[in-house]
Amino acid sequence: MFLNLFSLAAKSPTHRAYSLATTMAMQAEGRPADPPSERTQELLACFNNIKHQVEQAASGREVRLVAVSKLKPASDIFAIHRETGHLHFGENYVSELQEKAKTLPEDIKWHFIGALQSNKCKILGGEPLPLAQLSALAALSAIPNLFAVETVDSLHKAELLEKSRSGLASTTHVNPLEIYLQVNTSEEVTKAGFITKPEEPVLGSTLHSTAKFIKENCRWLKLAGLMTIGSIAQSKSDQGTNRDFQRLVQLRDQLSESLDGMELGLSMGMSADFALAIKMGSNNVRVGSSIFGERPPFKKPTI
Repeated sequence: MFLNLFSLAAKSPTHRAYSLATTMAMQAEGRPADPPSERTQELLACFNNIKHQVEQAASGREVRLVAVSKLKPASDIFAIHRETGHLHFGENYVSELQEKAKTLPEDIKWHFIGALQSNKCKILGGEPLPLAQLSALAALSAIPNLFAVETVDSLHKAELLEKSRSGLASTTHVNPLEIYLQVNTSEEVTKAGFITKPEEPVLGSTLHSTAKFIKENCRWLKLAGLMTIGSIAQSKSDQGTNRDFQRLVQLRDQLSESLDGMELGLSMGMSADFALAIKMGSNNVRVGSSIFGERPPFKKPTI
């Protein structure tokens, strides 16, 4: 069930504020310290502004806002979570997500939205390996409060996630992972994702076979829908529509029909185009820089 963002608006900004004792205990355990008060106020103003825009675009529909916090300190996430009760945060890098998940409250629902490198994937068997030796997918699925993986683009990766999550479930209470199949709607060579030509039927495609496999064979994966990253040109278009989003809606409808009417969501829309994406049917938007500010050049993140 999607988090109802709009019910939070009626509550005071500090309805989830932790007590001093709780904050001190978290810091003693290595949890992040509070950011400067000016930074907290800046974050809250940006977050509440985006949340309001999501509400306006949704016109009463439930739309999940994933606050994308990659390369931002854990203290930023901590401040938003503490002051608003927001739960859904997104990360692009496995190692960064691992460290933040260890540091931040366990009720956070993490979304992985970064690239999954198949050349690092391997099926693990026998004795557990040290974390440093785990494949990216195995390490990712070992995060207990991982909520969703939004960038699955092959059946093989779905198999590995299922196998790894099943192993974790044998020793730890976890819920099935929500899975979005990434579609390269713009057919750009720099982007990952399934490519299905408009003239080609979905039935019989690799997209369909992967979705069918997850639906029928994966106890620990839940097929949530399709995801795309629209082209920059379409995101900046002033035409009032977006061909990449239109294509994803069409594919979702065709895929749903081929899976006996299975309900499937749409993860599309980021900082530059989330309002239009919502109006075109998205129920999961990924917003980063409009909440947290511009990101620094990539380097090992400060946790």
